[in-house]
Amino acid sequence: MKFKRHPITGQPLALKDLVKLNFHKNTDGEYACPVMGKVFTVHTHIVAIKTSGNVYCWDAVEELCVKPKNWKDLITDEPFTRKDIIQIQDPMNLEVGDRAAEGEGKEKEEAEVVALEEVEEAEKGGVGGEGGEGWRSWRRRW
Repeated sequence: MKFKRHPITGQPLALKDLVKLNFHKNTDGEYACPVMGKVFTVHTHIVAIKTSGNVYCWDAVEELCVKPKNWKDLITDEPFTRKDIIQIQDPMNLEVGDRAAEGEGKEKEEAEVVALEEVEEAEKGGVGGEGGEGWRSWRRRW
């Protein structure tokens, strides 16, 4: 650990806070779910179990652990909770793997709200004159 800081939050980070992930490879050398044999692609929902570090496709964990409420790792039988499921890749939720953009997204959203408030004020005539003139002067500033 070179910097000993969380890459997103900047908080201090200890080695014990990290989880070693165990990826499984199939006979062709491709990363795959060890239970279902499903090859990991950009379209695969991939999760890891925090207590064991084993990586599975979500289909396996959902069908064999979540639905039957069998909260044990599929390979090691180590007990875990729903909070121990780490989302690595979710093609239906693109923000799962893009944690670094969270801060940028909040700043951008705040800027959009401020801009929207300025547009509403301009339409009311609060910026640079009456009614439509306010809108035109606001547009010229941008």
